[in-house]
Amino acid sequence: MKNDAAHQASIPTELSILAVLGIADGMDAEYLRIRGLQYASLSQGTHARIAVQGIAGIAAGSLLLGTIPIAAIAAWLILLGFSLCYLARIDRNPPAGPALSFADVPVRW
Repeated sequence: MKNDAAHQASIPTELSILAVLGIADGMDAEYLRIRGLQYASLSQGTHARIAVQGIAGIAAGSLLLGTIPIAAIAAWLILLGFSLCYLARIDRNPPAGPALSFADVPVRW
């Protein structure tokens, strides 16, 4: 019971719906804290997300069977599988260090 109360105390209370969905770019402490909580719980749903996206990929491929060559659909499904495995690996072991943006990369003329 104490663990639930501590978890509830760490959840931000005043945050817009757009900030929770990641649409609004809020850079205040509440926004950064909700992003941290979301990324911390990201690995809990990895297997379900991979399964659902894999099934959706197979369904999309089966819908396109008559219009796109089978080799192209197979290649797309293979790439989808590799990308899902790569994202699952990142979910389990996120990269260390600060994330870089284009502003951090020096431009050479």
